[in-house]
Amino acid sequence: MDQALAPAAPPGRGWPFYVKVGALSLALIVVGFVGWTGLRLWNAWRSIDRIEFALDDARIALPPPSLAPEDPADPVWDPPDDAFTTYLLVGSDETDKKAVPSADSILLFIEPRDDRRSILVSLPRDLLVTSPCSGEPARLAVNLAGCDGVRGPELLALAIEGYSNLEIDHFAVFQFEGFIRVVDELGGIELCVEHDFRIVRSFGPVLRAGCQVADGESALAWMRSRTPQELIDGVWVAVEGGDAARLERQQDFMLAVLAKLREFRSIDQLTDLAGDLANTFAIDEGLSLLDAVSRAWDLRSLSPSAIVRPRIRVTPGVTESGSYAAIPVRTFAEELIAVFPPAAAYY
Repeated sequence: MDQALAPAAPPGRGWPFYVKVGALSLALIVVGFVGWTGLRLWNAWRSIDRIEFALDDARIALPPPSLAPEDPADPVWDPPDDAFTTYLLVGSDETDKKAVPSADSILLFIEPRDDRRSILVSLPRDLLVTSPCSGEPARLAVNLAGCDGVRGPELLALAIEGYSNLEIDHFAVFQFEGFIRVVDELGGIELCVEHDFRIVRSFGPVLRAGCQVADGESALAWMRSRTPQELIDGVWVAVEGGDAARLERQQDFMLAVLAKLREFRSIDQLTDLAGDLANTFAIDEGLSLLDAVSRAWDLRSLSPSAIVRPRIRVTPGVTESGSYAAIPVRTFAEELIAVFPPAAAYY
């Protein structure tokens, strides 16, 4: 029979009715699930405090820096603004996250544009840097008080920019109470110590020798302590390394938290965690929901062993007022290139 004259297929032919209904039902379930997850994520996002972080406005408000003349024979490390994405993370004792007048931990998380590795740097709070306000040497943490109408987060970021020659893209502040809740919500984190470890004037060791799952309170005490002791040959002795060892413990803490994120299997788990911890941290207004979720989810695939960890070497010193200060031994670029050679390309 001529195909053009063939009768049309009677109604009901093709896919069976129950298959069509099943496909439609499945599509509705998927759409509903995505919508419900998106709604929960949006609600969690709205509950997170946001901080105004306007660096361009701060630069205009401050006097121009007084720069020493450059030696043409001395190369300058000057990476373009898009060479790295940077996140400034501050741990604070303050209950008002938006004020941030003091900080106990200052970390810089750096993502190179052309490299899969990430970089985590602990900056000593007593690091002697140039003050964006006065142009004079000052301890890094002092900038958190702000000056001349410039808020603390922006002033701290500008001080770090002047020291590192890296533009700071994003800012977040965490209460230490939030650190405890993060660890407890994750079911604890694994910490390993060579000897029994305790905090001076506390009751007994915080951690036992070896590896163990530590709760939030124990992990925070281990991370923050400035005067810890280790049990060596039956005698409690001060931990060697001083503030440098403390900064290393801060990084170990962050990497242990990242290791727990690798156990997450769904966006729902990330959404639940963000909602539970919303009132313990704040992030800058320039970080979008899509960027935040994407970055947090990508952290699951980040191996802690692949993170580059420059160490800021310092020597003891004093400020003009007689306060203790940590004087950097080498430039930030020198410390970074020593462990991340690709950064040398920006000389």
